Amino acid sequence: NNPAQRRGKGDMTVPHSCGEPCKKKLAISEDVNCHHRCHQLCHPGPCPPCPVTITRYCPCGKTSSRVRCSQYSVLPSCDKSCDKMLDCGLHKCILICHEGACSSCDVSVELLCYCKREKKSFLCGDIGTEMSGVTRKGFSCGRICNRSLS
Repeated sequence: NNPAQRRGKGDMTVPHSCGEPCKKKLAISEDVNCHHRCHQLCHPGPCPPCPVTITRYCPCGKTSSRVRCSQYSVLPSCDKSCDKMLDCGLHKCILICHEGACSSCDVSVELLCYCKREKKSFLCGDIGTEMSGVTRKGFSCGRICNRSLS
C-alpha cells in the first residue's frame, strides 16, 4: 500500500500523498491560524504560508493596504492624526496614527469652584477621576459657601 508504488509512469502525485487537496487550516504564525485552507494537493510537512490577499487598515482606520494573509502582523500605518474620541468624550486624539489606546486627554480646561469665586485650570483627562476630586460641575475651593454640592 505504498502510495509511491501506486503511481503511474506520468503521475505527478507527491510521494506519501493521497492525491486529494490538503484543505488544512493555514497558519499565520506558530500559534495563530487564519480561516483560509491549503489548496495544494496532499503533501508531507507543514503547509506553506497563506497566499490569500486581504485588506488591512491602519490603527486609525483611515488608510488601507493589501497584504498577504500570512503577513497579518504587518500593520499599515499612515501619517494622519488619530482623531478617535478620547475618554473624556469631549476631545479627539491629536497624535499621529498609533496602535493601542489613546492617552488621557491633556487639553487644559478652566473650571469655576462650586461657589463661583475661584477659577482653576485642570487637564480634561483628570476631571472626574476619583483622585482629582474635580467634576465637570466644578471643584471645592475649601471655602464655606453654604451651597449644596449636588
